[in-house]
Amino acid sequence: MGPVTNVALAIAKAPEIAKLLRKIVIMGSTIFHPGIQGPAAPMVDANFANDPEAAHIVLRSGADMTLVGMDVTMTTLFSSDMLDEVAREGDEAAKALMRMTEFYVKAYKSMYPGIEGCSLHDPLAVAVAEDSSLARTERMFVDVELHGEFTRGQTIADRRRTAVALHNVDVCMDIDRPRFLANFLTAIKGR
Repeated sequence: MGPVTNVALAIAKAPEIAKLLRKIVIMGSTIFHPGIQGPAAPMVDANFANDPEAAHIVLRSGADMTLVGMDVTMTTLFSSDMLDEVAREGDEAAKALMRMTEFYVKAYKSMYPGIEGCSLHDPLAVAVAEDSSLARTERMFVDVELHGEFTRGQTIADRRRTAVALHNVDVCMDIDRPRFLANFLTAIKGR
């Protein structure tokens, strides 16, 4: 979660560790979903935008990786109804967390008019790291653009059959939303 700067620094210092890791699950990338507001690049997520060189190093490291990107996180929403449910049924810590979360939901509604909640970017990546059966992935070659005026930090995915030999990452294409959200609500309520 967040830019992968520390992982890239570790791999740069000791490249052999990439092959020793069981799996790296990264909350980052977007292939089809429009990116975040702010950067000039229209198809960039925040984590890759904040350190595209680090993402490039990690993606090229040879480590076994899964990307949990905006293509799935923006479809996995913590709705206002869920927030109300946790505030009503959760323990005291959950209720305090819901009060703090209200600003996040409001920010999403201002950035994405008509959205019915806020995305669960990081919790979804953690859930996939814990239980990979939540995700339907597609193996493909992925890199990050480092130089383009309008594409710096953009995920570049090569899904062509001719690129099979280059495949370096599993990309989440779909999520078992009902199961993830049920597990998330149970965990967040704290009861």
